[in-house]
Amino acid sequence: MENLFVILLLSVVVLLSALYGYTVEQKIKKEIKDEIKEEGEFVKLVNAEIELKKEMKKVKDELEDVKSQLQEKDKAYRNEIYQIKQNMTVLLKETSIRYDNALQDLKKEITSKEKTSTAAGALRSCNIGWIRENNSCYHFSRFATNFYTALSFCKTIGGKLIEIDDQSEWDMIQRHAKNLSFPDFYIGVTDLFSEGDWLKATTLERQNYLIWMNMQPDNFNNNQHCVQVRTSQMVFSFNDFFCDYDRHFVCEK
Repeated sequence: MENLFVILLLSVVVLLSALYGYTVEQKIKKEIKDEIKEEGEFVKLVNAEIELKKEMKKVKDELEDVKSQLQEKDKAYRNEIYQIKQNMTVLLKETSIRYDNALQDLKKEITSKEKTSTAAGALRSCNIGWIRENNSCYHFSRFATNFYTALSFCKTIGGKLIEIDDQSEWDMIQRHAKNLSFPDFYIGVTDLFSEGDWLKATTLERQNYLIWMNMQPDNFNNNQHCVQVRTSQMVFSFNDFFCDYDRHFVCEK
């Protein structure tokens, strides 16, 4: 009987040992699975970070490429504008010379008739088609043309494209323009030689008297280098404008 009890006790011990061993084994397997799962998630995070860095580098490279293209376009654009200014300067000089030579005979005829005076040193009288004001003569054109032709025409008839120097002359010009219902017209002021540096086209002296309209000058399309007087609703003001458009003009002498 005692032997039977011992055998039974040993059997229980063996059974409990087996159960404990199975439990430990299951626990170890679970821990291994959890570790593998965590490692898998970590690997996924690492891979995701690597892919994100690749995408960020790709975007950065694309932005650098766009920046490079914009810089090249800006450089080409600036070179083009510079060349346009150079060409316009040459055109201005060539046009002036061409019209001066072509109308030389007319100039001699007109200037010879306008030199009549009543005494030595007296101011010459204004010819027909000219208006006399403040010891000067003004001619309001009957036709419209571009800035360069207007400049040359005024020179040909013994004057120059008007350069408004002060308020009294500006008031006088407005008064006559209103009486004549004169349309928009050129004056002899330009920044063809240097953007924003407004000079008198005849003498290349700085033009100090400038009555700009609101929001002007704006150099629209980077190609407005001559000054026209706007007469909209008889409200007069300066506006930078395209030199090759046809406008009326005013000469003075």
